[in-house]
Amino acid sequence: IFNIIILFILIEKNSYTQNIIKLKDYFNDSDKTQGIVLDEEEMSIYNNGKIQNLNITNQDSELVSNGIKSDKNIENLDNNGVILGGIEVIEFANKVTNSGNGIILENLETGSLNNNGYINGTFLANSLTKISGNNGNGINIIGNDTGQKEMGAKIIGSKLNKIENEGVISGKTESINGKSGLYNSGNGINASPKDLLGGNYYFKSEIGSLKNFGRVIGEAFIENQSSRNIGNGITAFGNYESKVDEIINQGVVRGSVFSNSKIENSGNGVHLSSFGHSFGGDFITSKIENTGVIEGKVDTTGLNFESGNGIIVDGRGIQTNIEALKNGGVISGYISKIGDGKSGNGVYSGYNIKNIFNEGVIKGSNIAINFRGKLNEIANNGILIGESIFSKAPENEVNNGLYININQSGEIVSIKSDSTIAYDDKGREITNLLKDLDGYILAGPEYKNKILNGAGVSTGTLTLANKQSTIVENSIINAYKTAITLNDNTNLKILDSLVNGGGIKNEDPIIQILGDESKIDIMGNTLLNGKITVDGNRNTVYIDNDVKVNGDILSTGQLNTLKLGNSDSNEELKIYDKIENFDEIKTNGKVTFYSTAKVNATTDIDIEHGTLLVRLDGSKRDEKGRVIGHALYDHTGAIILGEKENIGDHLPDGENHPDIKAGAKLFFKASGLRNGTVIAMNETDVTDLKDSEMGTYSIAHTARKFIPGKDDIWLIDSGVNTYAMRSTETIDVIIDTLNLDDIINTPEDDRKPDNKGEEKPDNPPDNEVEDREDLGDIWDSIVNGGEEGYLAPTLDYEDGRGILEAKKELVSILDQIYANNPYAFIGEASKESLRLYQDNIFATKMPKKDEWITEAHGVYRYEKFGKNEQNNRFGKEIQKNSYSSNISTYGMLGTAEYGILEDTSLGIAIGGNNQKLKMSKETKGDGNSGYIGVYVKRNIDKFRLTTGVGYQYNEYNVDRVLINEYQYFKNNGKLSTNSMGAYLEGRYFIKSENDIFIEPKLRLNYMMISQDKVKENYNPLAIDVDKKNYQSTDILVGIDFSKKKYLKDGLLEFRGEISYIKTFDSDRDYLTGRIKNSTDFRIKGPEITENRIRIMIGMDYERLNGIFYNLYTGVGLADNDRVDTNIKIGIGYRF
Repeated sequence: IFNIIILFILIEKNSYTQNIIKLKDYFNDSDKTQGIVLDEEEMSIYNNGKIQNLNITNQDSELVSNGIKSDKNIENLDNNGVILGGIEVIEFANKVTNSGNGIILENLETGSLNNNGYINGTFLANSLTKISGNNGNGINIIGNDTGQKEMGAKIIGSKLNKIENEGVISGKTESINGKSGLYNSGNGINASPKDLLGGNYYFKSEIGSLKNFGRVIGEAFIENQSSRNIGNGITAFGNYESKVDEIINQGVVRGSVFSNSKIENSGNGVHLSSFGHSFGGDFITSKIENTGVIEGKVDTTGLNFESGNGIIVDGRGIQTNIEALKNGGVISGYISKIGDGKSGNGVYSGYNIKNIFNEGVIKGSNIAINFRGKLNEIANNGILIGESIFSKAPENEVNNGLYININQSGEIVSIKSDSTIAYDDKGREITNLLKDLDGYILAGPEYKNKILNGAGVSTGTLTLANKQSTIVENSIINAYKTAITLNDNTNLKILDSLVNGGGIKNEDPIIQILGDESKIDIMGNTLLNGKITVDGNRNTVYIDNDVKVNGDILSTGQLNTLKLGNSDSNEELKIYDKIENFDEIKTNGKVTFYSTAKVNATTDIDIEHGTLLVRLDGSKRDEKGRVIGHALYDHTGAIILGEKENIGDHLPDGENHPDIKAGAKLFFKASGLRNGTVIAMNETDVTDLKDSEMGTYSIAHTARKFIPGKDDIWLIDSGVNTYAMRSTETIDVIIDTLNLDDIINTPEDDRKPDNKGEEKPDNPPDNEVEDREDLGDIWDSIVNGGEEGYLAPTLDYEDGRGILEAKKELVSILDQIYANNPYAFIGEASKESLRLYQDNIFATKMPKKDEWITEAHGVYRYEKFGKNEQNNRFGKEIQKNSYSSNISTYGMLGTAEYGILEDTSLGIAIGGNNQKLKMSKETKGDGNSGYIGVYVKRNIDKFRLTTGVGYQYNEYNVDRVLINEYQYFKNNGKLSTNSMGAYLEGRYFIKSENDIFIEPKLRLNYMMISQDKVKENYNPLAIDVDKKNYQSTDILVGIDFSKKKYLKDGLLEFRGEISYIKTFDSDRDYLTGRIKNSTDFRIKGPEITENRIRIMIGMDYERLNGIFYNLYTGVGLADNDRVDTNIKIGIGYRF
C-alpha cells in the first residue's frame, strides 16, 4: 500500500510538470523527459534530440503528458529526432482529454511543420466513466479563438500552412470498458475541436499543403465503448467551413481500428469532414495526389458510420467536394461489417467530386468510389475495385482500365473492361488482362511506357516464366492482388515505375518470387506500394537508393539475399517496415532503418560500402535501462564492414587483415540520448567492429562498444580501438560525448559517410585552434550543463554538411563566448566613463577668494578598440574570427567651485551619462551612470595642485549574441559597477614673451572598479559570470598651450594639449563564467592599452558679465590600434 501511495504521488507530479520555453528560436539535442511548452509567439523549434512526456495517471486529466504543447502561433517546427507523448490511465481516473499526444497545438496558426524523425502519441485506458477525447494522436491540432462569431457563438480555428513528413507520425489508442464515449483519439494527424462536437462554439480546420513521403499512421483498439473520429491516418474534423488545399502522398497513410462497439468517422486513411453548422458545414478539398498508399481498415462487429474508407470528404454544406483527385498508387478502404453506405469505400465524398484521374488502384470492400452528389468526370487508366464500382453513374466517364467487382469476402465476381488495349494522353499503351475471373500475362523481354492492369489472383499481372528476363521501365503494373510473379531462374529489372496491388486488405504481396535462383533489381524512382515476399530459394532482391518501399520485405525460402542501396548514389534509402528471414543482407550507399523498422533475420548484415544508419527510439528500454527501440534489436547475426567474401578469419595482428574499411560504417541516430546511454544490441554482434567504425551524425558524439566491468551508465572509459575476437555473448554499444580536443583532431574524412567506398588518407589531422584550452573549458561547461543539445544544427552533419564545416562553426560559437563577450568590456566601459568625468574636472576654471564658478559641460567620447583576431587552422584552411568593439559615451557634468582662500578653492562635481557598447555579431550593451566627487585646487607660486576623489555607479543592460552559419542565440543580462577614483595633478605655468602660456603637467590617477556578478535570463547557452574587481593606475605627462586675446566685451582664449599616458594594468583581465549550473571557464577581456598619446584643441570665451563658453575636441591614439575621440561643450558663470 505504501508503494502504491508513493507511485501515485510521483504520477501526479510528473503528469503536470513540463519545461516552459520562452524563446524565438529553440534547438534541442538533449533528452527532455517531461515534455516542453512553447510559450513564445512565432517561435521556430528544431528538435534533433528526444522530447518525451510519458506518464501514468490516476486522476482526471486535461492537457497533460504531451510531448510538445503550444497555444502560441508557431513559425516553424522541425523534427529530426523523437517527440513522444503518452498517458496510461489507471484506476480512480474518470475522464482524460487532450493528453498523451506527440504534439498538441492549441493555437491559431502554424507556419510549417517538417518531420524526418519520429512523432508518436499513445493513450491507454480502462473503464473510463466519462466521455474522453483528443488523446493519443501523433499531432493534435485543437485551435484557438479566432475572435469571430457566428449566430452568437465564437469560432475556434486552426490553420496549418504546410506540413511535410519524411519520417513517422503515428497515434495509437487502446480503451476498453468505457462507460461513455471516446472521440478524436489515436489518429496520426488530428485537427479537431477539443470537445466532442465543439461545445458551444464552431470549429474550422484549414490545412494548406500536406506532403507525406514517410508514414502517417493512426490505430485504435476499442472494446465495449462507442467512439468517434479515432484511428485515422489524417483527420480534419469540425463543424464549420473547412478546407485542405492539397494532400500529396508518396508514402503510407493508414488508419486502422478494431472495435466491437459503435464507431463513427474512424479507421480511415484520410478523413475530412465538417458537420453541425445550421446552414451547412462545407469541407473543400482542392487537390489530392497519391502515388503511395492511402489505406483505411476496420475490423468490427458493431455499428459503424463513415469508417474504413481510404479517403472520405464529407460535410453538410452543398460546397463539400473533392475538386481534383489523381491516383497512381493504392487507395483502399475495408470494413469487415458494412454499416451505412459511407463505410468501406475507396473514396467517399459527401457531395461532389469534380475530377478523378486514376492510373493506379482504388478499391473498397463496399464501393470503389462513392459520392452523394455528382462525379463530374472520371478517367480510369488503372483498376477500380469494389462490390460496386460507383454509387451512381458519373456525369462523364472514360474507362481505359479495369472494373473489378468483388463480394463481401473479397472474391472476384466479375471483371469489366471497355477495351483490352487503350492509350492514355501521354501515348502510353494500356493493356487490360482478362482471363475468366483472373488476369495476367506471361512476360516478354521489355515493357516501357506501359500500364498493365490485371487481377493477379492465381499469379501476378506480370508473370515471368522460367528463365525469362524482362525489363520494366517508366511503367505501371497494377493488380487487385499480386502485380508481379517471378518463377525459376528469372531476371527482372524495374526502373522508374509504379507497382500496385495487395488485395482488399493489402495483405497480398505486390511482388512475389515463387521460383528459385531468380533476381530482381528495383531501381530509379520506383514506388513499391505493398509488400514483397520471397518464397523460393537462392533468390536475390536488389533495391536502389531512389526507390520508395511502402511495405514489408519478407522471405520464407532459404538462402535468399537482400541487397539495399547503391554505393554510387547520394540518395538515402529509407526503410520503415519489416525485413524478415533473409539469409544474407547487404547494404551500400546511405541506408536508413527507422525505429519503426524491424530486421527479423538470422544472418550477418554486410555493410559493403557507405553507411547504415540506425534510428533510435530512446523511450523503449529494457529492465536494465538499455535502449531497445531500434531495427536491429530482433536481428541475430554480426555486423560486417566491407565485402564479406573478401574477409577471412584473420588474427588481429595487423599483418594479414583485409581492407574492410572502404568507407563503410555503422551509424546510430542517437536522438536526445545522453552521454553514457547504452544501446542493447541483443543478438546483433558488433564484436568485430572497431570503435572508429561506428559513429553518429554529430561531430560531438560517437558510438563505441560497451566494455563490461569498466563502463557504467555514465561514461568512465573512452574505449579501445582494436579488433576483438568473436565471443559467445554480444556486446552493446554506448554513446560518448567527445571533448573539444577529440572533436578538433578527428580526421575530417574518417567519420564522414562515404557512400562510394573510396579509401581515405590515414594522415593525422593538422588542426590548430587558438586558446584551445579555454575553448575546451567552455565546451566542457556546455556539456556538463546538459546544453550541447542546443547546438544540434551546428554539430549535425547528416544533411550533406561536411565535418570540417561543422567543426569550424562549433569553434566559432565557443570563440564568441570567449573573446566577444560583452561582460569582459563592462569594466573598461566604466573606466572610460570615470576618466571622462575626471578629465573635465581638470579643465574647469579656478575662482578667486569668495568667488563662485559654476560650469555645465556636455561631454561625448567615442572609444574604438582594436580588432581582436583569433586565427584557427584546419588543415590547409584558415578560419579568421575577427571581433571589433566600440563604446560611445554621452553625458553631462556640472561643477560648482568656491574660492575659500586667495590661493585655494573647493569644488563639487555631479554628472551622469549614457554609454552604448557595440561589438561584433550584434552583441551590445546599454548603460547609465551617476557620478559625484569633490576636489581641491591650490596655487603655490607658479604651481597649481589639483586633487580629488569621486564615486561612480553604473547599470548596464546587455544583449549577448552568438551567431554562426546555422544558429542564432540571444541572451540578456543585467549588471552594475561601483567605481572609486582618486587623482592628483601638478601643473607649472610659464609665460612666454608673446603672451603664450606653456603649462607642463604631471598627473597620477587611480581607479578601483567593482563589477557585480551576472546571472543571465535562462535561455539556451545562458551564462553566469562571477564578480570582478579592477584596479588601474594612470600616469600622465603633458603640456598645455594657451593664447589669450582680449576683446572689447571679453576674453578669448585658445588652448591646446599634447599628453602621454602610461597605464599600469600589466595583465589582461579575464573573467570567470560558466554555463548555468555547470563548470567554470575563462572569458577573455580586451587587451590592456598601456601607452597612448592624446591631442586636444579648444577655445574659451568669457564675457565681462561673468558668463563664459567653451568648446574642446581631441583625439587619442594608442597601441593595439585603439582610437578615441572627445568633444566637450560647456557654459559657465563666474559670480
